[in-house]
Amino acid sequence: ILEGFRGTERDHNNYHMMLTGNKGKADNGEGGPSIDQLIAAGIGGATRFASLQVGVLNDGRNNGSWVEKVSWYDKGKGAPATHSPKVLFDKLFSDLETNPAEAENLLADQKSVLDAALGQYESLRLRLNPDDQAKLEQYAEAIRSVETGLMKMGVVGCMKPAQPTLAEPATYNGEQDIAALRLYDKLQSQLLAMALSCDLTRVATYQFLSEAAGIELPAFDIHSSWHWMSHLRAPADWDSAGSLTTWQNAPEEGLPNARKLIRGSRFVVEQLSQFISTMKEAGALDNTVVVSLAGMAHGGWHHYDNLPMLLFGNVGERLRGHGTHTRFQWIPDASDPTQRETSDPYKGQDPGHFVNDLFTTLAQAMDVPLTAIGTPAFNKGLLTELLKA
Repeated sequence: ILEGFRGTERDHNNYHMMLTGNKGKADNGEGGPSIDQLIAAGIGGATRFASLQVGVLNDGRNNGSWVEKVSWYDKGKGAPATHSPKVLFDKLFSDLETNPAEAENLLADQKSVLDAALGQYESLRLRLNPDDQAKLEQYAEAIRSVETGLMKMGVVGCMKPAQPTLAEPATYNGEQDIAALRLYDKLQSQLLAMALSCDLTRVATYQFLSEAAGIELPAFDIHSSWHWMSHLRAPADWDSAGSLTTWQNAPEEGLPNARKLIRGSRFVVEQLSQFISTMKEAGALDNTVVVSLAGMAHGGWHHYDNLPMLLFGNVGERLRGHGTHTRFQWIPDASDPTQRETSDPYKGQDPGHFVNDLFTTLAQAMDVPLTAIGTPAFNKGLLTELLKA
């Protein structure tokens, strides 16, 4: 768990600009290539798809096309998500055939190479001094880690999944059937996980719902727009001017909505858990990192300070801090390059880090030598606390 980051743009714009590390509106030609595309340029060249964009109900049906995209090839050139399981399957697997016997032979060949390397290690180790033996042991541990990963692939492996019959669940600006939504999300996550396991891609974005989502979730007592409910305002105030008034001056009126949002948010986290479990089952999480993030820290204020982040996986043991909660501190009374609102509780404080710093740190862990992205002022340095030496 990570917290203490600031985004790069206020309001809903932060959602579709955050991965670019810039201010502005990407559809207006501002922004630039997003971090997934920058990383894909470094590690995606050997795969069939340099990157993938996958989504669940995120095609901009509620608030126009600008809320659809988080991935950008370049300024004004969006990479929209594929939100149909049937279309995604056809894109990834329609012409892919797997031969179990060939896969077993390949696995055996790869393991024999590693066994030979470990054999050389044993014969050399006794002839070295203690310092060199310690260095050589690190090399041997790396080989054993690769071998363990191969064995896991031998159990799971790259298998062509069954073709889904679901194009996407019935979608409309109204009630969403929760069972259909869970199935839809599961299909999309399974297809992405297998694409990673088959090395069809090494970089992907996955969007669950959209920014300013207008859907209703009656199973969680959300019978009105999720978007408006996230403002934590009483229904009578939804269309009034000065949208923050109710929450700031009479917060008790927003408490019923807050309780409903907690139930809905718990559902979102459950779907995230399902996604991570699917990645593990496919053997796709061993050498991967999944970053879970949102565009706002508080829907009522629309502020983008102290954004919460969750990391899963450690890029093949290249990250540390697994299972910990790290809070990056804010610095009082510093300059404010982002001109926050006067109602912002973080006014007069400077973030220790922007989201850009997390993105470049993860790129470094993947051997992509980025030290800054987007707007220069929104880069404060790598998060050395997360990188293993």
